[in-house]
Amino acid sequence: MNVHAASIKPLTVPGAPPSAQRLDSLTSLRFFAAFLVAVHHTRSNWAHSTLTDLIGQVGWLGVSFFFILSGFVLMWGYDPSITFKPFIIKRLIRIYPLHFITLVISLLSYLIIGNPLAGYVGKFNGALASVFLVHDWLPQHAKIRQAWNGVSWTLSCEFFFYLCAPFLFPWLLKNWKRLRLVLVGVWLGLLALSSVASFLKWEVLPDILLCHPIVRLFEFVLGAVAALQLKEARFNIPKVAAIALMTLPLAVYCYFVPEAEGYRTGATMIQLFIPGSLLLVFTFAASDAAGRSGWLQNRILVFLGEASFSLYMTHALFLGAFCLTIPALFPEILESSVQGELARLTFLTYAVLISVACHYFVERPVRSFLLNRIKL
Repeated sequence: MNVHAASIKPLTVPGAPPSAQRLDSLTSLRFFAAFLVAVHHTRSNWAHSTLTDLIGQVGWLGVSFFFILSGFVLMWGYDPSITFKPFIIKRLIRIYPLHFITLVISLLSYLIIGNPLAGYVGKFNGALASVFLVHDWLPQHAKIRQAWNGVSWTLSCEFFFYLCAPFLFPWLLKNWKRLRLVLVGVWLGLLALSSVASFLKWEVLPDILLCHPIVRLFEFVLGAVAALQLKEARFNIPKVAAIALMTLPLAVYCYFVPEAEGYRTGATMIQLFIPGSLLLVFTFAASDAAGRSGWLQNRILVFLGEASFSLYMTHALFLGAFCLTIPALFPEILESSVQGELARLTFLTYAVLISVACHYFVERPVRSFLLNRIKL
């Protein structure tokens, strides 16, 4: 989704109706993924209900969904004739303006009130790395990758994917069928490695498995191969089966490996989440490509999906400002789970509204301006 993914381009399906030329369901799913990430980030701020706690424990996995969807979308609309330079420029035009704007807001906030709002206080070298989108490329440097607007570490991953894609995609076009079993083996290897690292409570390896772009490239490749599979042949899978595969392994893992015991790791959760998430993307894409209608094709949801990148990039900054403001104005509230849930609902509502305004008045105009001015 990646939240940062391109608009989903059509695949020409012989004999398919016009509705089959769009994959609106995937665009809508991007909104839900971004929304769950936002819920996750509110989990530690206020008292919460059991349901919010459960959603908060896994909501951050929306990032994994974004990476898979990013590979799927870019391969779905991939044009082999496009060269490296225009490919990278187009991708940067989509993600960089909002990244730079939110980085500047965080820096200004720190200079004015001493609080970056959305991440660690970074140093000059780390801020410079953020400007060039390489701040996630150094393992074991959380205070660099998640400084200032901390959620932007995923953009650093995406930038790495984009740099690889012009070389990777032509190779995948020729070799993806032979690669499918290899990818299954890689997934099993990563699951085993992350499980061992979790059991032995290693520190360095889980961090690399969780955040480093070389490792996370695997999800991007899986998405790309799924898009090629859909172009080759579609097969029907019940959506409920994809949802079950995405949620049940995580539920079992979280039940038997509580957070408090220190054995649970994000790296293992990612690997458990990948099969169902990949299947979900494929299933909804296949349904849309076949011209079947569904509730995710609702115009409002599709628009929210288009604004999901803005939601992802702005919600942490707004959360920081919200958490500074509310206790100052109402110091005696937020002591109960009911008050906490009301605060959370208020925050999420305004976060979505802010993202819609940002998308409509900032993201889209800046993107259009740059595309019109830069000759590709």
